[in-house]
Amino acid sequence: MDVTDAGLAHLGRLVKESSWLIMTHDTHFDHGQRHGIMDGLRGVWHGGPFSPNPKYRFYPKMIRFGTDPVALDRLLIPVIEEKRRAENAVSVFDRSPSIIDPRSRRDNPNKNSFLREPGHIEFATRFGLGVHDIARIKDTRIEL
Repeated sequence: MDVTDAGLAHLGRLVKESSWLIMTHDTHFDHGQRHGIMDGLRGVWHGGPFSPNPKYRFYPKMIRFGTDPVALDRLLIPVIEEKRRAENAVSVFDRSPSIIDPRSRRDNPNKNSFLREPGHIEFATRFGLGVHDIARIKDTRIEL
């Protein structure tokens, strides 16, 4: 895919309008190397990525770039966990039966209708789709 002004303008709209966005594409100049952009400008700390409730949105003000979409997703778990702690909500990894309430409608961050552990990230590693192990992920930060 060639990078054009129109493509960059479209990317700008996606970054501006999305919540957590993973976008990968093949580029002509790198022989198939995958590149990813993780939009962390606006996130959701409860209720899933498409939660309609604005009270569960937050604004980490970050964008991550990488070649491994699994690693990009993995690096954002601590961001969500930190926000949940600040809001006195249980961890996304909490597996205690006390947090399960089948009548829960995403209106209580300490109750879920089912376990919402983000295991999909580690699961993707089993299929060779990327790296989950934080010790194996090279992370360089640039603060502006």
